[in-house]
Amino acid sequence: MLAKKNYLRHKSFVLDEVGATLITTIFTFLAATNLVIPLFTPPTTDQTVSYESITPGRYLICSMPTPTPTLIVTIIPTFTPTPTPTLLPTEIPSSTPIPSITPTPTVSLAETCQVGANTIKKGEGLCDEKSNTVTVCEGNNQMVQKQNFCGQGQVCLSQAGNFQIKCNAACQLKLGTGARTKADLVVLAEDFNSYSDFLRNVDKEVAALNQTNLGAARLGKINLWALLDLNQTYFLGYNCPITGGSVVACWDHIKAITTAMSSCGGDTYSILNNDTHRVGSVGGIAIWGGNYLFKFALDFPTFPHELGHSMAGLVDEYSFGIAAPSGAIAGINCSEKASQSETTPCPKWATRFPSVGCYKRCGYTNFYRPTIRSIMDRGGTGAVYDFNEPSLVDGWDDILKYFQ
Repeated sequence: MLAKKNYLRHKSFVLDEVGATLITTIFTFLAATNLVIPLFTPPTTDQTVSYESITPGRYLICSMPTPTPTLIVTIIPTFTPTPTPTLLPTEIPSSTPIPSITPTPTVSLAETCQVGANTIKKGEGLCDEKSNTVTVCEGNNQMVQKQNFCGQGQVCLSQAGNFQIKCNAACQLKLGTGARTKADLVVLAEDFNSYSDFLRNVDKEVAALNQTNLGAARLGKINLWALLDLNQTYFLGYNCPITGGSVVACWDHIKAITTAMSSCGGDTYSILNNDTHRVGSVGGIAIWGGNYLFKFALDFPTFPHELGHSMAGLVDEYSFGIAAPSGAIAGINCSEKASQSETTPCPKWATRFPSVGCYKRCGYTNFYRPTIRSIMDRGGTGAVYDFNEPSLVDGWDDILKYFQ
């Protein structure tokens, strides 16, 4: 170890073998760099000591103090880095799409007509449903009326706010499949001004039929058509004479059946009057092959009642207030002869309809009916929608057996 003393320029130390080796290495380096100070072994002054072979022992190193260099400290300025600003993405607002504007093509006067405040195009027009007449724009503000514009079996339809001409079938199927193997019943319009009003009332007639006990099997043999022809009149007058008396109102039966047959292939018809020829409380009148009905009576079972007359050949069961004249025929659903009691079937029904009775008054006061009430009895309050058994079997089934 080196023993240090402050402010001494001479340092003495003892070398061991390792230390001697280290010293030799150091001096070899110093000699090579001309920085070696000769070593002397006291007291001999001329003894040279080899750099390579230093014998372990005690040595005295004379040295000059090495001046401490003055350090000039260069102050390096500290640079504070300018912070890099954080770039926040600027949100680009989505632009409101600008609608493409399709320029309205200019329509020449030769292609238009003026209808009130509306300008319509050539080929457009107005439909008068009452007369089935279309007033067509032919350009240059010329409107021309054309009867039966839509052609045979078609009618024009009026459309509010729309001048395009629309056509529809004149015969509108309201009940059934339209198969020609069925009985075709055609409802004819009288004194209606629009198809929509007429059809709405025909729907009430269909609803009344479905309310009866005719059932799906019997109604399945019937097609009911509504003829969209508002330009026909069938009414002839009141108190029309007939054989043996008069009828409260009458109509042109030949015209009606011909119209029904030629327009919709009808087998029978029913005229629906818009209450313009209403006669007191009379809701409808019927003959074999057709009937005439007033609109107000659709709130009662009047429509199927009148069909019972015109299609099934049934007679009225309510009271006429008089006895049957000589030779009068009772009809399908009435009997001339009574039974022992009301709850016992009349003789004409005893074997075939054991569940019916024999109640006095069936049209004439001296005829008898099979049930207390049925649809062929008086309508109004307490009216029923069911046909009695003789009416269903001997009336409806007997006529519908010819249809499928």
